[in-house]
Amino acid sequence: MAVELTVGIDILLGRRNPIISLVVLRPLLLSIFFLSACGRPTGILVGDVLLPGKELDEAVTELEEGFPSTGRETLRWQLLRFGMGSAALLHHRFHEKSLEQLKSAQACANRLKDGASFDTEEIRWRKEAHMTPPHQSPQPPSPFGLGARASAATATLDEGEWAGPLKTSRGWEIILLNKRFDSVKSRSHVILRRLIYPVGTKEDWSAVQDDWNRLPLAGDEEYLKAIPSEILRLRRPKSEE
Repeated sequence: MAVELTVGIDILLGRRNPIISLVVLRPLLLSIFFLSACGRPTGILVGDVLLPGKELDEAVTELEEGFPSTGRETLRWQLLRFGMGSAALLHHRFHEKSLEQLKSAQACANRLKDGASFDTEEIRWRKEAHMTPPHQSPQPPSPFGLGARASAATATLDEGEWAGPLKTSRGWEIILLNKRFDSVKSRSHVILRRLIYPVGTKEDWSAVQDDWNRLPLAGDEEYLKAIPSEILRLRRPKSEE
């Protein structure tokens, strides 16, 4: 955008400052304001990778069904530390592979919606993934042993129901709740059948977890409040200290 200057003899002689035309200045200032506003993160930045607040909030809402008395900030932090933070890094780092695997997972979900059985889809998945035994998860050793995103979805399911595709720290997943051992819905004491469309390798999954544990954390204060102060104090970007 060109900025018009009103130039007269006094300006040329150095007796006055140039006057920027208000007709041009006003839209220029407005454009700068809107660019600044649009550039603000809406969620949490892990290094330079954004975890959208909308994704985090959707998982929190699901997890609240099993933990209605637990505060949203506590649930946000549990989801971040047990998988959603590292998942954001994984899918950013392997963006093209993530899109490819999402397409496959979504095709599976569409077939399930159209009436295909989970058994049929599991056979198809095992053939494509060269897996022989069914990939099941028994009762997890810890409440978040399923991973953050799968745990949140599990809290909303009844036996026989499925969910997905879910963005996880291993790729995209479609899960089916095979058995719930508690009468109250929660993320623990369940058996899931899981179809995992992997993004990256086991080494990559380990690497993004390490990165999640060390990279600076920034973003909207609404979401940063969920992070314990002693952790945030150590991992704030230097420019914000």
